[in-house]
Amino acid sequence: SSRFSSNFTYTEPISKYLSLVLNYGLNIHNSRADRKSFNQSPAGEYLLLDSLYSNDFLLDQLSNQGGAVFNYNKGKTNINFGTKLSSVRFEQINAFTDSKYKRNFLNWNPQASYQYKFSQQRSIRINYNGSTSQPSINQLQPLRVNTDPLNIVLGNPDLKPSFNNRI
Repeated sequence: SSRFSSNFTYTEPISKYLSLVLNYGLNIHNSRADRKSFNQSPAGEYLLLDSLYSNDFLLDQLSNQGGAVFNYNKGKTNINFGTKLSSVRFEQINAFTDSKYKRNFLNWNPQASYQYKFSQQRSIRINYNGSTSQPSINQLQPLRVNTDPLNIVLGNPDLKPSFNNRI
């Protein structure tokens, strides 16, 4: 698995107490899952490739993300709120069969924060973050994996991203 992530941020003061933060990010994620299972040959050696339990998947994911956050800071109060949107291009290739699964997602990541400072040492803060998690290559593989013979799991190539809320 390999990843490249970048983020560019620009802050623009709107007034004495309000500013706007704009950002753009580019993420590239490439991974490979190469699993080979072998059956025993008549000579007793494990040389016969079992195509039912073998697979070789390549996963390429390209994400472009843009967002805006407003910051309000006056006296003892600090408020931040905004959102990020990311467009994800997702391609999975089965190297054994040369079949491809291509999908595109639009992810939404809202955020908000409120802080009140009672004094220099005491404050209260409430944060909210929403985020999307893409499925892993092991969750997507549409072929059987026999690493645990009592629990044969089939991947789901149509699995959608999950959404997480954190307060």
